[in-house]
Amino acid sequence: MRGRITQVSLDGLSTPLGESQVLAVSERLQAMGWACTILSLEPEPVDQEAFDRLGTRTASSGILWQHRPYRRGRIGAVGNVLSMTAMLRDVRERTNVVHCRSYFGAFFPAAADVFGSAPYVFDTRGYWVDEKIEAGFWFQDVASRAIARRVERELYERASGVVTLTELAAEDVRNGRFGRQHPRERSICIPTCVDYTKFTMERDSAPNDFLNGGTIVAYVGSLNPSYEYRASLRLAASTLDRVPEAKFLALTSQVSEMSSLADEFAIPTSRRLITSVAHSQIHLWLPWIDFGLTLLVTPNEAKRASMPTKLGEFFAAGVAPIGHGANSEVTDWVNRTGSGMVLDDLSSDSLERAVDFIAGGVPEAGALVRARLAAEEHFSLDSGAARYDALFRDVLSD
Repeated sequence: MRGRITQVSLDGLSTPLGESQVLAVSERLQAMGWACTILSLEPEPVDQEAFDRLGTRTASSGILWQHRPYRRGRIGAVGNVLSMTAMLRDVRERTNVVHCRSYFGAFFPAAADVFGSAPYVFDTRGYWVDEKIEAGFWFQDVASRAIARRVERELYERASGVVTLTELAAEDVRNGRFGRQHPRERSICIPTCVDYTKFTMERDSAPNDFLNGGTIVAYVGSLNPSYEYRASLRLAASTLDRVPEAKFLALTSQVSEMSSLADEFAIPTSRRLITSVAHSQIHLWLPWIDFGLTLLVTPNEAKRASMPTKLGEFFAAGVAPIGHGANSEVTDWVNRTGSGMVLDDLSSDSLERAVDFIAGGVPEAGALVRARLAAEEHFSLDSGAARYDALFRDVLSD
């Protein structure tokens, strides 16, 4: 056995991110010789049978999964802290290193002696303080912002290792943006990982007849402030006007809101499909998509540390991304793989160039295969697990 890892996650295993990023990584680490424990806060199950299957899956992999309900609201937040603290105290004697996902997870070892002597790895998942400031939600006054920055600095200072979603953020950590300069081997980039054995370019039977025939232009994900979804719908509408065989697909949980937007942009109901698909089924849909819209907001400090999950999935499934924004690393990956295109801005002229690109036809299969291979070493689940393995072994070498 290489050691005992306790993973602290606010993303419940019953959520798409929890299953694909926490559980899947833990299964790989368990197979490598680590003894893994996962502590999570779980939303109320929508599907109790699916939730029970997660328990069977973790147990069959040898993973110990302890969980408590996730509570919403301010009072709920206090309960969440108490729940996680209790679970951590219960396992601290069986822990060699603690893997803390998000600022919430890292708060515990940085603020209290609930781990004993075990070191912790801070898996940042983004610049949370900057995200709240940019969104205008929290830390809008000098005093609260100063407190937030002080706490943030402590999370980085006390960590034995740091994981970021982008190399840009990893360089920030190495250069001392948050105080202590972590060495390169202890400050690494691991983007949201994609299971390359699951996400492939192979098309079996179409999960919906709508996917048979025509050029599929798709929006995958939620309507959230990180995405320029109105520009995406404008681009989709222009494409359907120009390309007679083109169709618009939206895979989102916000079906009603997306349908209203599609109506606003006059996307014909006969040429669109807007539906909600469980993340466990997304890999069956993506190979049927020709062009995926990844139009994100203009780069800012918060987005410097962001890497969209769907980008790696698009590469793996042979989807050509139409990208914009977030940060230079996101756009660099689209350019580097060579299957899609990047828009410098979201002006009418830029959107028309994107329509020209789509109208030129789907990239040939060889280009999509090359894009998949070019992205694999960085985005694949196996590669990510190997980097976690190396980091944990290095941390335990002290």
